[in-house]
Amino acid sequence: MPKREAVALGIVAIVVAVVLPLCNMLPPGSPFSISNFTLNLFGKFLTYAILGLGLPSLTVPEQAVDAQSLIAAAAAVVSAGGTMNREAVALGTPVYTTFGGRLGAVDESLIRDGRLVQLRDAAQLDLDSLPPRRERTRRDPNVLLDLLLGGQGG
Repeated sequence: MPKREAVALGIVAIVVAVVLPLCNMLPPGSPFSISNFTLNLFGKFLTYAILGLGLPSLTVPEQAVDAQSLIAAAAAVVSAGGTMNREAVALGTPVYTTFGGRLGAVDESLIRDGRLVQLRDAAQLDLDSLPPRRERTRRDPNVLLDLLLGGQGG
């Protein structure tokens, strides 16, 4: 890891491990007070960052990348987000849901059809058994526009 990133991660770790818990102990009306929820959220972000830095196959893009491109290029998607999961199904990317609440009818149908896998245990996720990546078909956005406009496009 380059020195600059290591220093930045160290500063973030100190803030999350020391400063934020102190701010959490301040009275709720204080300008620097943070809620238990916010403290938990920062802890999760730091955990994900540390995990990400430890993954040799992780690529951090130089600039923002749209979610659909990430999903299309991914070997698999593991998400609790309904929309993200459905987009992965639509793009043909294997998808696992970690959502623990009551599933919607669309998700239940996708699970029944085998297009979405409900992940109840991490051992269910076998990355070695994923299907080989197929070539992506590029589509003309004007076709979608024509469909949306009912053939009345200009």
